[in-house]
Amino acid sequence: MSNKIKAVLLLLTASFIWGISFPLNRYALNYIDPFGYTALRYLFGTLAFLPLAMRLGRRIAPAGYFTRINKFSWLWGGLLAGCLLTIGNGLQYYGLTMTTSAKAGFMNSLYVTMVPLFGFVLGVIPARAVWLGLAVSLAGLYFVSDPWSVQGFNRGDALVLVADLFFAIHVFVLGYFTVRVSSWLFIFSQTFFGCLLGFLVAEMTGSFPTLEQFKGIWPLAVWGIFSVSGAYICQALAQRHTTPTSAALVMQSQSIIAAVCGVVFLREPMTEIMVFGAFLLISGTVTAQLATDSTKLSPGHPHFLGWQALRVLVAFLILAVCIMGVIRTG
Repeated sequence: MSNKIKAVLLLLTASFIWGISFPLNRYALNYIDPFGYTALRYLFGTLAFLPLAMRLGRRIAPAGYFTRINKFSWLWGGLLAGCLLTIGNGLQYYGLTMTTSAKAGFMNSLYVTMVPLFGFVLGVIPARAVWLGLAVSLAGLYFVSDPWSVQGFNRGDALVLVADLFFAIHVFVLGYFTVRVSSWLFIFSQTFFGCLLGFLVAEMTGSFPTLEQFKGIWPLAVWGIFSVSGAYICQALAQRHTTPTSAALVMQSQSIIAAVCGVVFLREPMTEIMVFGAFLLISGTVTAQLATDSTKLSPGHPHFLGWQALRVLVAFLILAVCIMGVIRTG
């Protein structure tokens, strides 16, 4: 079996785990606060991953830049990734308390389209299909939010969208480090620091999980062994043999799994207009990710100044989405 096929299978496994997690997390958040729940999931993931990391983590890629310069780069790389995931998961869980797992699953898939946009900010000019895919995805997002319903686009939806920005950045961080350091040590570090940050935020916000809360949701928190450690090590190993863009495309499947599980297990409503929006959202993300003719922006490019100005504009638009999401949730 080729490395590319193995990578696809690993990413599909991770997507399946994360897709199932949406309705499970939605149910658990009826009994516990988001960051407290995030911390417990990462705690179980850390404990389960510790023996494996100690045994297998010594196999560090000998040709990696960081292994020659700084053998502890997996540690601070995991710190960065853990912070991104913990903040993103916390915001997403707050959003889940105010929206359905089906809507959150499809809106979460928008980060797939954000990946090439972040690449553009970093200096890679996207293909025309990327811009087309983004436009179709935004149209799908409008319909998925069911604007004609009483609830419409609510605070929970806004928080899920802000969380998408953190997940999109995490795809780049993961792809950058996992080809340079041990994937096992990196994911362990990510999970460990995610646990610490989750408990810290929970304590600061007065939502530190109590024993009663833990007793009520411990089976769902234990699922963190799969959704935190298992799924992310699958993603990390897969991204050693694929690009962040290709990985994001395969992980798009988690939105469909989340929607199906939400409808089946939580009896969440899924109107015809939301199904149409989901179709547009998925079509747009697939269109954006299938483009392969992106080019690296360089000073020698004939339209260098114009593309530079557009990069700055896109960066400000991404920042504006964050600010608008915060204001919308206030």
